[in-house]
Amino acid sequence: MRIPSSSAALRRRLSFANVVSLLALFVALGGSSYAALSVGSGQITNNSVRSEDLRNNDVRGSDIRNNTIRSRDLRNNSITGRDVREDSIRTGDIGDNTVRGRDVKESTLETVPNASASTARTRARSSRLAA
Repeated sequence: MRIPSSSAALRRRLSFANVVSLLALFVALGGSSYAALSVGSGQITNNSVRSEDLRNNDVRGSDIRNNTIRSRDLRNNSITGRDVREDSIRTGDIGDNTVRGRDVKESTLETVPNASASTARTRARSSRLAA
C-alpha cells in the first residue's frame, strides 16, 4: 500500500468551498484589524462618539484638555470631597455665596483669634485718634 504525500492528501481535501471560506475569513479578519489600526480622530465625525460607545474607565484625566469640563457638564452631587485633590481648589475658584456653613466641616477650621481683645484694641485706637 502506498502512503500518499501530505500535499496530495491536502489537495484532495481542498474544495472550492473550503478555499473561498478561508479567503473570506482572512479578508474579514484583516479588514477589521485594518479599521482598528487606521481609524483615528480625523475620520470620526464631531459629536458622534456617545457614552455607550465607550467602556468604563476608557476616558482618563490625561485624555481631557484643561479647562474643558464645566459645572454644567457634571451631574449634581457627582463629585465629592474624595474626588478633589488636596490644595487643588483656591479661593478664586469658588463663586461668591456658594459655600454655606453646612458645607464646611467644623473640625477643619482653625482657631479664631480672640475677637474681643481685637475689638478692644480697635476701640482704644479709635478713641486716641478722635482725641
